[in-house]
Amino acid sequence: MRAEGWVTEELELEGWPVTVTSYRIASSFLTEVESGCSGSILARGIGSTREESRREAFETASRRLLHSRFSDLTVGG
Repeated sequence: MRAEGWVTEELELEGWPVTVTSYRIASSFLTEVESGCSGSILARGIGSTREESRREAFETASRRLLHSRFSDLTVGG
């Protein structure tokens, strides 16, 4: 099986920069939401349509980002 139909976009979610990647493997669509700051995966969604997988991933990522704090880690200032 190969991943097909890759779509990657950079968005802002709950005030945080994120990278959203979605693709299809066999008959399932997968969506990953990554933190734009650290590159870590915040959430994954799997569904029978791209929209369903995006909705699942966005709901989980939004919930996690709402509970995150932003700290300015400027050094020497």
